[in-house]
Amino acid sequence: MAELIDRFRKVLDRPCDDLVRTHKESGGKVCGYWCGYVPEELILAAGMLPIRIRGVGSEDSSSGDSWISSRLCTFTRWALSAALDGHYDFLDGLVGINSCDQVRRASQVWMDGSPMPFSHFVPVPRATREVNYEAFHEEIIDLKKHLEEFVGKSITDDALREAIAVTNEKRDLLNRIANLRKPGVSGHVDGSEMLTISVASTQIPTSDFLELGRQFLTEREESEAPESTVRAKLIVCGGEFDEPDYIEVLEGQGAQIVGEFVCFGARAYKEMVDTRGDPLENISRRYFYHVPCVRMGEKFHDRFEILKEMIREFDAEGLVFQRLKFCQLWGSENHNMLDFCRKEGIPMLSLEREYGVISTGQIKTRVQAFLEKIEEQRA
Repeated sequence: MAELIDRFRKVLDRPCDDLVRTHKESGGKVCGYWCGYVPEELILAAGMLPIRIRGVGSEDSSSGDSWISSRLCTFTRWALSAALDGHYDFLDGLVGINSCDQVRRASQVWMDGSPMPFSHFVPVPRATREVNYEAFHEEIIDLKKHLEEFVGKSITDDALREAIAVTNEKRDLLNRIANLRKPGVSGHVDGSEMLTISVASTQIPTSDFLELGRQFLTEREESEAPESTVRAKLIVCGGEFDEPDYIEVLEGQGAQIVGEFVCFGARAYKEMVDTRGDPLENISRRYFYHVPCVRMGEKFHDRFEILKEMIREFDAEGLVFQRLKFCQLWGSENHNMLDFCRKEGIPMLSLEREYGVISTGQIKTRVQAFLEKIEEQRA
């Protein structure tokens, strides 16, 4: 059991895992992408391996800092540093996006400063209206055409359906593992383990992930959770979050993390692509209308209702809202969340953080106080 989770943890250590290296050595191509609004099915159908961009590899953000402002979030600066320092040289392509202005800027600097055989930028509208969906769908059609030109072949509907099927299978597996934390369900998985697994699912070939993930699920379904003193069940929410060590600190104080409502967590795998009808249309609709990111500002109420349902499903007692320093979008969301959680009687702890740096002492102090507050309310 420990060997499986350790294998997943190893995937997170660097941008190019051994499984990715094997894929490259066999002649396969790899395409990086920044955000959950980029359809990995389309990259798969083109015969390329989609890898989500992270900030691992470099020891600091100095290379990125020389190109973009130090008042941009440390995730974009670390990720850009990893690219400029050569840690993403194994990529054959990159899909940039305007998920936020900071990622947009980092995408453009990367494409200009470290060019690769294939690059494409997908502009995504900031309001989920049908007229904006039509514009987004046209951008996905354009991405498809550009990929076809690069790989030298047509991306057929059958290839798209096959990519949809395998990616939906991955999402279903992630949901099943995450659901081990629901009340009355046998088996167990820690929050730090779940985040490790969900991030790993974006870093290696899907076939390899499915093999490892099925083994993990089978073992954990048949095992009992180790004895521990759980002070409160919590859900971690917020934006970019791919650092399981951060959750380990929360769990070390007696919190049980039963959900990760973050962009590398449940928001990425919660919803499937429809398998009926036109496959490219289905892909576009799923990615445009899926659990909305904070970039879709008018969708706060939808996000909050989905989060409340998650609280009910997993019997959570509070929220930990984490956001990266200098992230304006999630800063505004934090303000709204505090107000709505107060009205709903949902305890919420706000934590500002830096990418790649875990201020253990400060986190422990604030989490302990938060857990004591929940325990007092419960009593």
